[in-house]
Amino acid sequence: MTSSAGISRFWLSIFCLLGLWSPASAETFSQQAGEFLTHPVVSGTLLTFGIVFLFMSVVTMGTGIAEICCFTSFAFLFGGRFLIGEDLWVPLALFAAGIVFAMVELFVMPGMGVFGILSIISFGGLSVLVMDNPQTGLGIFILSILLSMLSGYLLMKYLPRFVVTRKLLVLEPPEAGPKPVLAPTPLVAVGDKGQTVSTLRPIGTAMFGTQRMEVISEGDFLKKGETVEVIRVEAQKVVVRACQS
Repeated sequence: MTSSAGISRFWLSIFCLLGLWSPASAETFSQQAGEFLTHPVVSGTLLTFGIVFLFMSVVTMGTGIAEICCFTSFAFLFGGRFLIGEDLWVPLALFAAGIVFAMVELFVMPGMGVFGILSIISFGGLSVLVMDNPQTGLGIFILSILLSMLSGYLLMKYLPRFVVTRKLLVLEPPEAGPKPVLAPTPLVAVGDKGQTVSTLRPIGTAMFGTQRMEVISEGDFLKKGETVEVIRVEAQKVVVRACQS
């Protein structure tokens, strides 16, 4: 232990002599980093990325990629304010409340909509609070929502079409209980009607008579228990849409 401490003091002395480190320079670097991260353009970018990746984490649930990007963006956003000495209790409370409300809406009471609205209000309040100008914060939040909707649409439209991205992205959260045994080849035809037994995001499971199989919706999320109609059968892929009748 003594030798290790001596070596550490030796290298610290060398850095001090070379001017590479000093308490003053460390404080200056911390202040500069905080000022950079709290610049309106940087803060707005981090806030936008955080909200967009939060929405993408719902669509690509289970991969962890969007979740990491989301929390990294918010970590830099809050970290910059911590470095310049701002009070973070209220922003962190709004962030935590937004995450909790979103989880309740997704996993505890899906389809209610109340907790989803509360989550949006929480992140809207956070956006207004962390920006110097409330109008700027509101504008960034609206832009983030629009970008989230666009990115979600593109993810649902294009990613399920490719085998590689379908394997990399888990668009349907795992369900409790044994996995359904899917038929090796679809035994349904265009026009057949069935009922969803899981949420289609847009991939999920549906029951056609006594046959349970994996299906993909025509772009929209479909809730469990909805009646669907087969509109296209391509090799192992069965494309459905909500039944109009």
